[in-house]
Amino acid sequence: QGQLQGSTLQFRVNLNDANAGGEDTVTVVYTIPQVAWCAIAVSDNGGFMIGSEAIIALPDTGEVLKYNLDAKSVPGVVPMPENQQTLIDASVTQDGVSTTLTFTKLMVEDGEIPISNGANTFLGAWGSANTLG
Repeated sequence: QGQLQGSTLQFRVNLNDANAGGEDTVTVVYTIPQVAWCAIAVSDNGGFMIGSEAIIALPDTGEVLKYNLDAKSVPGVVPMPENQQTLIDASVTQDGVSTTLTFTKLMVEDGEIPISNGANTFLGAWGSANTLG
């Protein structure tokens, strides 16, 4: 586990999800042992951050959006266009000692890394505060 020690990732595949017009989705619940921003990314490049696509939760604003990860620095963490912000029931909550990111995402979306009903590579991350930087 290393740097992700104490975090938990739960997911459930929802075939023919009625909340997504019958499309297949995945529901993710990611909890970290800290009060801070957190993110889950999907990778198709061997688990490298750059080139992956992330769902980032910013607790101060309650914002949960999809991002392209073009660089490791904040200017390279770019929100996807509005028409690609298709998360269902996305939320971020904190209880004073932990942060939980919850969302449902379509498994296959145009122009995005697909999630299969099999092996996938997910990346987890969190910061030291509620804002990126």
